[in-house]
Amino acid sequence: SLSFSANWAMMQVNGYDLGKRYLTESYNGLNQSMVYTFSYVRQLKQSARDIAPKWAQSVNFYYRNAFASVIDGGLAAVQASIYTPGLAPHHSLRLRGGFQQQFGFKNQDGSPNDKLYVYGSPIAYTRGYSYRNYEYLNTLSIDYKMPLATPDWNIGRWVYLKRIKTNFFADFSHGETNY
Repeated sequence: SLSFSANWAMMQVNGYDLGKRYLTESYNGLNQSMVYTFSYVRQLKQSARDIAPKWAQSVNFYYRNAFASVIDGGLAAVQASIYTPGLAPHHSLRLRGGFQQQFGFKNQDGSPNDKLYVYGSPIAYTRGYSYRNYEYLNTLSIDYKMPLATPDWNIGRWVYLKRIKTNFFADFSHGETNY
C-alpha cells in the first residue's frame, strides 16, 4: 500500500519565556508547521498463528517545517523495516533502521538558535531509554518474535488467553548535535 499526506498544524507555546534555556525547554509563541508523510508497505498475508508477517518491507518518510511563526524548527526523518521468517514456523525477524535530522539548531551565523522549537521524533528510539533531542539521530534495531505457547483458554466470557509470545531485541541509537 502507498499513502501520502500533507497536514497543517498550529500550536500555541506558553510558559517558557526565559532569557536562557536548555534544548528541552520550549520557546513562547505561535508555531505553525506543515507536516508531510509518505509511506509504502508491501507484505504477504500471514496465518492466524504468525506473530508478524513472514515477508514484508516498509519505508516511511516524514518532513515537518515551521512557517509564519515566531519560533523556528523543522524535522526530516526516514525509517525502514524488513520482516523475514524466523528459524521455526510462526517465528519472525524484523530489522529496522532510521535516520532523523532536526533543523534550526543554529542561526545562519552559527550561533545557537534561541527561538528553536524541537519537535517529537517520528522514528522509534532505543527501548529502555528516555528520548533525547539531537540534531542528527541514527537508529537500528533487530527483533526476533516467537510464540511460547498457544493454550487457547477461556474463563467464561471475560478472559480469553489465545497465545503467549516473546520478543528478543537489540537496539542501537547514535545522536549528535553540532554547536
